[in-house]
Amino acid sequence: ENAITVYEKAVEAKLPEAQSNLSKAYFLGRKSEQKRSFDYFNKNPNDPFSAFMLACCYSLGLGVDVDLAEAGRCLKLSAEAGFTEAIVKYALALAGMSIDKMWGDSWLMEGALQLAASDFTPELSARILDLLEKAAAQGSDSATALIENCARKLQSVFS
Repeated sequence: ENAITVYEKAVEAKLPEAQSNLSKAYFLGRKSEQKRSFDYFNKNPNDPFSAFMLACCYSLGLGVDVDLAEAGRCLKLSAEAGFTEAIVKYALALAGMSIDKMWGDSWLMEGALQLAASDFTPELSARILDLLEKAAAQGSDSATALIENCARKLQSVFS
């Protein structure tokens, strides 16, 4: 049996997290399975991981048409629910980074450049720094790197 068959049986048996695992398997599978992945994530859009994956799907057009507004809504929902990776990417969205640029190999570097190049109000700077610190406290190396590289910039707004 392959992983998808095992996860499908687990979903039928209503095992916890089976639907999420099946969605991930479809997501990582063939392009023809991306719609199935989207459909599974969309069955539980208020789950923080599912909302995060829906943001990715909407951003990149995986199983659904590109809809950056809906991607942003899903990312915010996931971040507000405490999903660590979503918190980091939501902070970058607040900093002005386009959500469709957050999924490639260079997203972290682009995020750091966005933080360094942008001018923020004290309120927005505090919000971004707060989000990154929350994600870093949850163990996000990406958030820690962004804080180390951009903290001076974000904190200089308060001086």
